[in-house]
Amino acid sequence: MNVKIYSLAATVALAAVAAPAFALTCPKEGSNTLQCGSYWVSNQYATNKRSSQNAGNWRVTWLAVGMIETSTLDSNYTYGDGKSGDSANFGYMKDNWYSYRTAVSNFRGQSSSQWNNGAIANGNYGNAQNFANQIVSYFGWTGYWEVHRGGQSRLGVWNSDTDEYYQGVNWIQQQINSNYGQYTTDGTRFWVSVPAI
Repeated sequence: MNVKIYSLAATVALAAVAAPAFALTCPKEGSNTLQCGSYWVSNQYATNKRSSQNAGNWRVTWLAVGMIETSTLDSNYTYGDGKSGDSANFGYMKDNWYSYRTAVSNFRGQSSSQWNNGAIANGNYGNAQNFANQIVSYFGWTGYWEVHRGGQSRLGVWNSDTDEYYQGVNWIQQQINSNYGQYTTDGTRFWVSVPAI
């Protein structure tokens, strides 16, 4: 099974964003070509990139997930991503409470109603990355993407939505790796348009 990665860029004004010159094609999910591109955000974005790397437990994949999930690469979005219970999202990668309370040692065995405990990933890149790595260890690589996109009901169900998201993240990771020194430290954001859930 091919696992795919995605970017949530619903807030990006597509007309103002061009595809990077080196990217010949945007990613595909099946026969559907996704919209993608890059743009300069700010020096603060570059600072957030460095903060994610300096926190430890870092993977280029986590940077790519953060890019797809937010335009700021931080957790300054509506608390819980506007959700509660198992669906609430935390940290700059917006991992959900179900995955936290199931897979992460800090929360294992807690209930859906204790979802506010996940807020310790907000504003803390080290916690967010440590928790994501524990989710991968618990559910496996494929399971991480399934639960990230759809929570408990998506486990074991790799569908076109999961695949689209995975392809998007993978494309962003490839762009970062194409000039690792620059794109892990500057204010460039890569995006792929996948629907928010």
